[in-house]
Amino acid sequence: MHPQVENSLHFIKDRWWDEDRHYTEGSAKGLTLATLRNAAVSILRVVPGFPDEEPIRARADQLNWDCARAITILTNSIT
Repeated sequence: MHPQVENSLHFIKDRWWDEDRHYTEGSAKGLTLATLRNAAVSILRVVPGFPDEEPIRARADQLNWDCARAITILTNSIT
């Protein structure tokens, strides 16, 4: 199972979000950005209102184009 998880995360973060080209000065900033990306992937996996078979990139694109929906989903899931 580990290779499947590793490959899926690598594909999402590196191929779709081009993570390897982004760099920061200082390890704390890089760790913070990596943590935010991991949190974004986790949220996109469990966010309600999307079909289970819909790819994470499609979910991210939809929420990127509809910011009001993204804010509604995030505020409703926090409370």
